[in-house]
Amino acid sequence: CVFSKFKLNFTALKRKIYFIPFTKINNSDKICNWEKSADNSADKCGYLKVVLTERNDKTMNDKLKSPDVNNLFNAILTLKDLDECYDLFEDLCTVAEIKEMAKRFRAAKMLSDGAKYTEISEATGLSTATISRVNRCLKYGTDGYTKLLARITYED
Repeated sequence: CVFSKFKLNFTALKRKIYFIPFTKINNSDKICNWEKSADNSADKCGYLKVVLTERNDKTMNDKLKSPDVNNLFNAILTLKDLDECYDLFEDLCTVAEIKEMAKRFRAAKMLSDGAKYTEISEATGLSTATISRVNRCLKYGTDGYTKLLARITYED
């Protein structure tokens, strides 16, 4: 689906039907101008029907942000090496929580490499629901997984 390549943030939307025109430019799909259509037909050539429903206008980052979280993240940014990471996270989280985060990160790597849900579930022990959430973050999230996966040499 061409639409799945794009990350779109919608805020405070009522249930409306939108038709999004697409054009092909330099072998890449690009969303052109937005167009609200009263016509409910999805058969228009070059248009993708998208039904948007009302949602909270706060993003997860907005809900998460606070002075305490800022202090925690700033502290994490000061860590100098892997040993310091182990020391902090061992104090901060349970072993199970750290392992769960590591499994999600592995699932993100496997998904970005094209692995199927069943392969990921067998390799990590994650449920398909959790894998689906990781996949949704990869496609529509804040690119946190993608940025980190691009920066590191992943160990298998």
